[in-house]
Amino acid sequence: MTALTRFYIGFIIALGVCVLVINCVQWESANLFRFGTYVLLACLSGGLKIRLPGVTATLSGAFLIVLLSIAALSTPETVMIAIISAVVQYAWQSAIKLRVAQAAFNASNVAVAAWVASKVLHSPFLPGIGFEHPLSLALASLVYFAANCIIVSVVISLTDPEKRSFRQVVAEYYLWSVPFYLFGAALAEAIRLLERYAGWQTAVLVIPAVYAIYQVWAVYADRVEGERKRQEEARIHAEEMSALHLRTIHALAMAIEARDRTTHDHLRRVQIYAVEIGRAMDLEHAELEALRTASVLHDIGKLGVPEHIISKPGRLTPEEFEKVQAHPVVGAEILERVNFPYAVVPIVRCHHERWDGSGYPDGLKGEQIPIGARILSVVDCFDALASDRQYRKAMTTDQAIQVVQRAAGKDFDPKVVNLLAAKYGELESLVRSAAASEPPMLSRQEIREAVPAAGFQSVLVAGKRNFDVPSVVRTVLAAMNRSHTGQDLPAAMTAGDRQLRSTLRYRHLAVFVRESTRIRLMYLSDGSVTKETSYGTVGQGLSGWVVEEGRPILNGNGRLDVLVQANGGQSDLLCASSVPILAGDRTVGALTIYALQPDAFSARDLQVLWGLSAEIGGWLLELAALEEEPAPPEVAVTGSATHG
Repeated sequence: MTALTRFYIGFIIALGVCVLVINCVQWESANLFRFGTYVLLACLSGGLKIRLPGVTATLSGAFLIVLLSIAALSTPETVMIAIISAVVQYAWQSAIKLRVAQAAFNASNVAVAAWVASKVLHSPFLPGIGFEHPLSLALASLVYFAANCIIVSVVISLTDPEKRSFRQVVAEYYLWSVPFYLFGAALAEAIRLLERYAGWQTAVLVIPAVYAIYQVWAVYADRVEGERKRQEEARIHAEEMSALHLRTIHALAMAIEARDRTTHDHLRRVQIYAVEIGRAMDLEHAELEALRTASVLHDIGKLGVPEHIISKPGRLTPEEFEKVQAHPVVGAEILERVNFPYAVVPIVRCHHERWDGSGYPDGLKGEQIPIGARILSVVDCFDALASDRQYRKAMTTDQAIQVVQRAAGKDFDPKVVNLLAAKYGELESLVRSAAASEPPMLSRQEIREAVPAAGFQSVLVAGKRNFDVPSVVRTVLAAMNRSHTGQDLPAAMTAGDRQLRSTLRYRHLAVFVRESTRIRLMYLSDGSVTKETSYGTVGQGLSGWVVEEGRPILNGNGRLDVLVQANGGQSDLLCASSVPILAGDRTVGALTIYALQPDAFSARDLQVLWGLSAEIGGWLLELAALEEEPAPPEVAVTGSATHG
């Protein structure tokens, strides 16, 4: 128990002791035999008790004897009978371990309630305002109920493991018994009037009424207990379903993350931002849960978008953008089958709708767009701008919020934008705290294991030109093998370059090699390159992204590659395609081709590069082995040689 709970229990016990002392001092009894009979009735009634389901409290029929005592006996007698009935009710056939403090609390509770109710009944104020005895007794019974109910409900709410409030305890366990107290008041008044004609011993007639009420309460308690068990089973089932939904969410998030590596931290950040903005907008619990889930799964529809489009940095062709526009609808159709208990699907479907109606897929505008989707679109854009991409560096959060603010009223809900602008500094601190305390949603190694090793069959786009991929690969490799001697990889690449150019029609061909966290340009088709030439870090630019991720890019923006960025960023190379160079299960470099016109390459071109990269990877392994192999020892020759 908390200190507050101990203080409260001690206060009630002290109050009960004061009431007992006062009534002992003021003791009066017109008929001790009558008082003893009432005590016996209270003991018998106190034993007829039921346990309230879900709490450590009981109800007994002794309340009828207490009400009859209030109506027919003096206040000191009433207090004594209430205390005795409470002790019997607590101790008789108790299913819990008996404690003195608990018995004292129960006795003090009813003593205080009975004393207050008796004082109300015998108050000269009520007759003065027109209350006759029956109505005064009804009021006194309600006061007895209220005092008893309040004192017990407070201690239950303070000690309840389920953290139910005082209001919940009263509503769930006590309000239903108000009619019984009013019935008890009517019965007590009837017996009091009967005593005038037949004597006080007619009070024993209350016993059948007490037993009848006990039976009614027992039936009610059984029903409540049955309902409580059903609710508990329903709660357990709901928790199991919630856990299943959570596992589904994590599995789907893993699928998205494995497809689009840029979402590794982006998903968590968007989720925190979205939920906190939703709380600031006073969304209901179900809306917040839907937003929490949708913020992780909003791009699940990208599973239906071809790999080369997902991986492509820079501008998309109209045909490619049309395929991307389908992903909210695809995502909504996927999630409809999950049957979430809250409205996730509308948020996922509408997260690319725009405030002015220019979005997709349905062209909704303004408040036609679900509030969760409006929040998600703003925070998704903001975090994308503030995050690094393989083709550009991140903006600062201040720069990103300025971009978002300029789009308010056109792309985004102005109210959501204003909230984000006011809170983004605070939310950024929250994101950093979460990132420090939680593991990544999916580690890089898990992504490697989740995504199968890419091969010729992994390219999904139909080819543009008619040639036999295996034949081209064999021809180029034959030319490269004729020129490959020892460590002279550039010579082999030059020979293969001449053979390959007529088929793939590129402007430049480059080989990048990974060296720790940097990438080095080993070969470029327009001239020789020294070994020391370095072109950026792993993950930087188009080729750096391929080295980091071990995945290809088809028809990316050539101007965004490290080759161009290292030469001032100005270039007429509008298109680039790249494949990783694999040595075993490691990505050791990238093979990249460039063209002057956009969308210059086909899936078959990428397949040819895959075939060449496998051979280059083997050569790089051999080259690494040669560099690590110690030189043969020199043999020293002494003296002079003779012939003869």
